[in-house]
Amino acid sequence: MGKNMYREDMVNTLECFYSENGITPDGFHCKNAINCIGNLARGMKCGIGASYGEKCKVLIVSLDCGSGGASSIEMRTEDIKQHLFNPHMKGTLYCASMLLNFIDPNLDNPWEKWAIEWKKKNKSVVDQAIPYFAMINSCKCCNKGTTNKLGTKYYRQCAEYKIKEIEILKPEIVIFQGKDAPIGCSKYFVEIETIRDAEMSRSLKKMVLGDRTMFAIFSIHPSARQKGRVKMFMNNTFPKIVNEIFP
Repeated sequence: MGKNMYREDMVNTLECFYSENGITPDGFHCKNAINCIGNLARGMKCGIGASYGEKCKVLIVSLDCGSGGASSIEMRTEDIKQHLFNPHMKGTLYCASMLLNFIDPNLDNPWEKWAIEWKKKNKSVVDQAIPYFAMINSCKCCNKGTTNKLGTKYYRQCAEYKIKEIEILKPEIVIFQGKDAPIGCSKYFVEIETIRDAEMSRSLKKMVLGDRTMFAIFSIHPSARQKGRVKMFMNNTFPKIVNEIFP
C-alpha cells in the first residue's frame, strides 16, 4: 500500500506549526509559558491515524494529556495505540467507531455491548477505528505525575493552537470531550435550526471555520466520575447524534 500523502502533508504542516510556535516537548518556548506555573509536562502534539482522510474525517478534541507529550506526531500516534484500555479511550473509541460505521447506532444498548468487547480486550473490535481518526489536546501542557486536569485559564491560553490544528486537519466531524475542550471556539459554533430537541441542540452544532463547515459534537468526557451520565450519553444521546449527522 502506498503512502497516505494527504496525511503526510498534514503531518509535515503540523510539525512545522508546533516548532514555529515553540509548543514541542524539546525546546518548549510557548509565548504563554510565563503564565503557566507548576510542575508541568509541556508540548502536546496530536496523533493522526495512518488512514486519516480515507473515511469520514473524525477529530477528537480532548483535554490535556495526562501522560505528557511526545516528540513527534508519529510517536504520539503510536502512544495512543498503546493505551487503548483506559476509561478515556473506551469512550473515545466507541464514539469514533460509531461515527465511522463500525457500530450500528440503532442497536439496543450499544454502549453495554461495546463495553463487553472492550473489557475482553477484543482488539479486532476495539482497534477498527484507530487508523481513521485524529486526536488533539486542547491544552499544550499537563500536570506531571498526576492526572488532575489543569485549570480553565490554560485552555483559554491554548485555544488559538487548538483552532489552528482544527484548520490544518480539516475534519468533517469534531468531538469536544468535556466542558473545557471547546473553550475559545464559541464564535465558530452555529445552531442547527432543524433540531428541536433541547438535549440534541446542546450536543450537536455546526462549526464554521474559514471556508469550511463541520459538525461539532459536545460530549461528556468519557472518564467523568458521573458514570451514570456517561452511560446515558453514550447509550442514548450519542446514537441520536450519529443518526442526525447520517440520516
